[in-house]
Amino acid sequence: MHKHNEMPHETVMRSGKTVDFAHLDQYTLGDEGLQGELLRLFSIQLEAQTGKLQHCTDAGTWKQAAHTLKGAARAVGAWQVADVAERLESRGFDGGPGDVSDLAELRQAADAFQAEFALLAD
Repeated sequence: MHKHNEMPHETVMRSGKTVDFAHLDQYTLGDEGLQGELLRLFSIQLEAQTGKLQHCTDAGTWKQAAHTLKGAARAVGAWQVADVAERLESRGFDGGPGDVSDLAELRQAADAFQAEFALLAD
C-alpha cells in the first residue's frame, strides 16, 4: 500500500507527502489494512469537517469543526491538514477575508490528501 517514510514531520511536508507513514506505522504496528481503514475514515471526516467550515456562520461550529479536523489529521499524520486546522481553530471565525484565505489553504491541503489517498487506494 505504501513505502515506509522515516523522515521527520517537517521533511515529510517539504517533500509534498500528505501522510506521514512513519507516524501512522507507530499506531498501527505496520498493519496496512488498518492504515487503509484509518485513512478511509479520515478522508470522510476531512470532507465532512471541511464542508462545515466552508458553510459556517458561527464561532461555535467553526471551533468544533476545526478542532475535530485537527485531531483527526494528527491521528493519521496528515500534518499539513492538521497545521491549517490548528490555525483555523486558534484564529477563530470572524466571517472576514482571513476565513476565505484560510479555507482556500485548507481546501488545497484536503485536495492534496485526497489525491494521494486515491493513488494509495488503487
